[in-house]
Amino acid sequence: MDSDQVSELLGYVKENSDTDFLYPMLVFAACTGARRSELVRSIRDDFDFEHDQVTIRERKRVKSKATTSRTVPMYPLLKTVMQDWFRQSSGYHTLKDGLKPEHAYRQFKRVVKGSKWEVVKGFHLLRHSFGANAVRSGDVSR
Repeated sequence: MDSDQVSELLGYVKENSDTDFLYPMLVFAACTGARRSELVRSIRDDFDFEHDQVTIRERKRVKSKATTSRTVPMYPLLKTVMQDWFRQSSGYHTLKDGLKPEHAYRQFKRVVKGSKWEVVKGFHLLRHSFGANAVRSGDVSR
């Protein structure tokens, strides 16, 4: 999806979701390229609003370690959405304490069912869209 399509999808979910965590989670994915499992693993301390960076906790790179991490820039939309989320919520985890990746997927599919967004397979498309849109914008090289 191009940037306009991603924005339209996010707007649709914001207007139609009855869960409080889905929109922030999708914005997080769309603005960082993070995997769904990384999104649910995130905690408040991962967000450095002063330096506009977010640390993503991953498990894929070094199999001998429980977790590794990478730090990525925090786009203005993500900063605004997450600051709003933190004002509203009180949990330790960023999105929802105890949220499982499968539950987030089911919520997403429920919200887009019957809409033009029903063809979107899930969060992973946002990961690929993030990379493609970053290259298109000139922010990164291939």
